[in-house]
Amino acid sequence: MGVLHKNEQYEDDMVEILQWLHKYVPNHCDSTDAKESEIKQPVNILSGGDYLTFERHKGAQSAMQDARTPSSRLEGLIPKIEDFHMQAEWHSVSVVTLKLRCHCSVNVLVLLIIYLSHMLQCMICTLLGTKFQPF
Repeated sequence: MGVLHKNEQYEDDMVEILQWLHKYVPNHCDSTDAKESEIKQPVNILSGGDYLTFERHKGAQSAMQDARTPSSRLEGLIPKIEDFHMQAEWHSVSVVTLKLRCHCSVNVLVLLIIYLSHMLQCMICTLLGTKFQPF
């Protein structure tokens, strides 16, 4: 796939990253001259990243929402939060819980359960395409 010298922190760069990725979405159409009958709806595929990438992805798609074709609106890419940060948090909370071994660990576990339910709700909203509503 190669390396793109782009920074996901900037909206213009994120749009270019997504346009480059969109070439690999089934039913992608590069042509802006194509007739409407020839343009197919891109197949939805998940595009994962950390929370910053997820937010920038949604912002870039929002910036492109007035484009002419589904492909130029980046409609085939569905942003998804990957759980590698959650796994790291789980590990650090587990270590803290093992070290404490007192009633304080109950507080840590309650916070972990709230965090995990928050992440699960966010992932479900992403897959359903609905707006995420925090607690």
